[in-house]
Amino acid sequence: MAKQTINIGAAPNDGSGNNLRVGGAIINDNFNEIYNAIGNGTTITLTATPTELNLLSGATAIATNSNTIAFSNKTISGTTAQFNTALTDDDFVTLTNTVTLTNKNLNSATNTFPTISIRDDSSSAITLSLGGTLKLKSNDGITTTVSQGDTITISLDSNILTETSTDTLTNKSISLATNTITGTIAQFNTAVSDADLSTTAGVETLTNKTISGSSNTLSNIGNASLTNSSITLGSTSTSLGGTTSSVAGLSLTGSGTIDLTGQGNKIRFNFANLGAFPNSTTYQGQFAVATGTAKAYFADAGAYNEILSENSSIKDLSDVAGTNPTNGQILIFNSTTGRYEPGAQSGGSATLIVGDNTSTIGTINLATQTLGFVGTNGITTTVNDANNTIETRLTADFYADNYLPASAVFDVTHGGGYYFFNSHYSGNSPTLYLKSGHTYAFKLNVAGHPFFLQTIPNPSGAYPVSYSAGNPYTTGLVHVSTNGTVTTGAVGIQTTGTLYIKVPTNSNSKIYYACSNHAYMGNTIVLGSLTDTFTGDGSTVTYSINNGRNVNDILVYVNGVCLVPTSDYTITNTSTYNVATLTFVTAPVSAASIMIRYLG
Repeated sequence: MAKQTINIGAAPNDGSGNNLRVGGAIINDNFNEIYNAIGNGTTITLTATPTELNLLSGATAIATNSNTIAFSNKTISGTTAQFNTALTDDDFVTLTNTVTLTNKNLNSATNTFPTISIRDDSSSAITLSLGGTLKLKSNDGITTTVSQGDTITISLDSNILTETSTDTLTNKSISLATNTITGTIAQFNTAVSDADLSTTAGVETLTNKTISGSSNTLSNIGNASLTNSSITLGSTSTSLGGTTSSVAGLSLTGSGTIDLTGQGNKIRFNFANLGAFPNSTTYQGQFAVATGTAKAYFADAGAYNEILSENSSIKDLSDVAGTNPTNGQILIFNSTTGRYEPGAQSGGSATLIVGDNTSTIGTINLATQTLGFVGTNGITTTVNDANNTIETRLTADFYADNYLPASAVFDVTHGGGYYFFNSHYSGNSPTLYLKSGHTYAFKLNVAGHPFFLQTIPNPSGAYPVSYSAGNPYTTGLVHVSTNGTVTTGAVGIQTTGTLYIKVPTNSNSKIYYACSNHAYMGNTIVLGSLTDTFTGDGSTVTYSINNGRNVNDILVYVNGVCLVPTSDYTITNTSTYNVATLTFVTAPVSAASIMIRYLG
């Protein structure tokens, strides 16, 4: 087949040439022709004789590994190794390489042979030609031996010391200034025949040695290593470096001071009698007690002065006469003697005038009339004959009810499973509304139904209200019991007394009151702003709000838009759980802000 050519057209994209498929077919046909001509149709296999290759190349000749060709004007180059490979019966020698020559005659007339120069320590030198004889002479402990071949052995005899030899030196002096002797402490101790050496880092026992404290420091010596490892004060022993909080059997003497600020100190000041007291001049201010006299004294100005007590006589006072009074006498001050002396009472009044803060009320004849003290308005009076006193007390309720000023006092009672606040609210367990910044009092009379304030409706977190002990409300709480005991903060459950609650300023929250004995007995207390807030989820339509409400006394906002009662929502009240239910006609969308504002 003749070679085929692809028609590429007259100009690019003019449509006159072969298309891609025809062009590809032409290429495939040409290659098939070649692969069939010099191969098997699939693989090219090219074989030829030198003559055929010569004809293909157009050259004069091509060399092979078997034919012989004469070269002219050709340069052969290569390394010595390559030439030695080409040389089949020997090796070449070059001008610079080092080789061993065998059976060669080197003529000194045409070759130069070196000499050997030998020099000693004194710079004396001799020259020895190759082929001459060099003699090595032994001297001063050195021997030489020439063995067969090319070896000269130089040896030291036993008179010469080396770094590794072991020798005994006799009558030798080694200067430490110019020599260094090293070894372990054990090796040095082996070398010393009459004692052992000590080192700075070693642990040794020193005997009969004196260590100067001014030039040595002893450290890290444990107390247990000392012969005396403790110190005894009085009868109390403590280890060196230790501490003790008390010392027994210790006597302090001298002119020092004792400065103690702790509580509960105990010191005995009893002595056998007055004569056994310490010297009053030496121990001024000394407190002392004479055993068996029940009298105490203190030292001052060189004498002991008695401290008056219930066991002393009024006659012991310096301005009271020492004469014993008789029955009916009183002490009357005598200005002449400057003392109080016994004497008969004279003068005085037989009547008592009684009055209040504004005027005189009346006169009491002490001989025939009795003045009475009568309690009223929360005050009781009691005459104590033993003490000759009149005791006045506030009644328990009065004290509890008036402990704090309150904006309102709620009378709290119970019945039928409900709490009642009839003094201010009607209905069963109503929702309570307390203003922020105000204080309110709950006067409790709820035996069997302990009253409790908490932060969540019930333990599950949702209505109806039920007791939740783990969530107490404690802010601003004060409980005053009927016996006057005051408890603040965590007041717990209560059935009597008065419970005060101080509502925080700007409060806007809810708490809950509940009975700790009965489920679902309680309701909500709104603190501050009268609002409820919820968040819509797109499906819930019912929400629990304060009970007793209707569409006329609340406003409902969703995302800030006020809804229309009845059209947008309804309210249903129930007395079962004291909550009302607000029902939307359409569930507020997810995340919608829902606000309930209570009116009044």
